[in-house]
Amino acid sequence: MGLAYIDAKEVCKRYFRKGRNEAKYFDAVAPLSMALKPGTLTVLMGRSGSGKSTLLNMLAGLLKPTEGCVIVDGVDMYQLNDDELSSFRNERIGVVPQGHTLLHSLSVVDNVKLPLSIGGRFDNAEEKALRLLAELGLAGI
Repeated sequence: MGLAYIDAKEVCKRYFRKGRNEAKYFDAVAPLSMALKPGTLTVLMGRSGSGKSTLLNMLAGLLKPTEGCVIVDGVDMYQLNDDELSSFRNERIGVVPQGHTLLHSLSVVDNVKLPLSIGGRFDNAEEKALRLLAELGLAGI
């Protein structure tokens, strides 16, 4: 299993906000389309509150878009039920949020192995973790 191809089509995230004088909708992420190809580096830049984390959460299957779809390796993630989506994320997507969210008592390799353990796939977990780190250019850290 190699690196994933992610295709976002017209994804947006809209929230309802009730103000003092009026209620209105707010687009945390305005409709956009983008393709992330394996082996490429994509940088999201913007001021605080511009929707970067919201977009990343939608691309990772953690936050359902209000509109649009996110297709990873041909699978429309948000057409999956909760159990299927959880399994899909566990097998195909890795997210390291900003801040200190890794388990400090574990090594980098053990942190990468953790989803394999949660998914019940212990066979060659160390080898798989080392291979994934190498694919991402993080071998030896």
